[in-house]
Amino acid sequence: MAFTIATALTLMLVATVHCYPGGAPVSANPEICSDIMMPIHDASAENSPAPYKLIVSGCYKTGQPAKVTVKATSGYYEGLFMLARSGTDKKTAYGTFSPDNSKQFKTVDCYKQTKSAITQSSKKDYTDEVFWWTAPEDFNDTIHFQATVVKEKDEFWVDVVSSDITYSETCAKESSGAARLRLPAGLLVALALVAGFLRLQ
Repeated sequence: MAFTIATALTLMLVATVHCYPGGAPVSANPEICSDIMMPIHDASAENSPAPYKLIVSGCYKTGQPAKVTVKATSGYYEGLFMLARSGTDKKTAYGTFSPDNSKQFKTVDCYKQTKSAITQSSKKDYTDEVFWWTAPEDFNDTIHFQATVVKEKDEFWVDVVSSDITYSETCAKESSGAARLRLPAGLLVALALVAGFLRLQ
C-alpha cells in the first residue's frame, strides 16, 4: 500500500483544516490524536525545516498556566493542531489548554481528556499566537509540545516540536498576552506630535 495509516490520517487532517476552518475533527476521528504527530515521508509533506517555532518558557508548576507561542518565522499558518507530550509517548496528551484568542482558536478533547489539545476555529492567516497550558494535578514530568502546522492544503509540516519544559515549584508566573499594553489612539497621536516637536528643537 502506497500510504501508511499515519500518512492517510495526516492528509485527512490537512484537507480538513484547509476546507473546514473549524479545525481538526477530533470527535469524528479520534485517531488523529495518536497518529497526526508521527513524521511522514510522503512527497506531499514538507521535508524542509518548518518556518514555525513553538516558543516556551523553561518551566511550569502546578496550577499555574505555562505560555506557549506558535510563531511563524516567515509567512503565516492557517491551521494548527497541538498537544503536550512527555518523553517518547505519542499515545497520551497531558494537561489542558486555553487560547489567548478564543475567537480564533478552540480546545478539543484527545483520549477523552477535556481540553487536552488546541486547534483553529476560523479561517485566518496567523503569524504569532499565544496559548496557555496547565499541568494535571500531581504531575511533574518533563514535557514538550508537538504540533502539525498547515500553511496551505499542499504545504504543511508535521511533528513540529518545542524545547522541553520542566517542573519547578519556583517557576515564575508569566504575563498574559491579553495584557499587552494598548494605548488609546488619541494618546498615540499626541505622543507622535510631541516627538515631532522635540525633533524640531
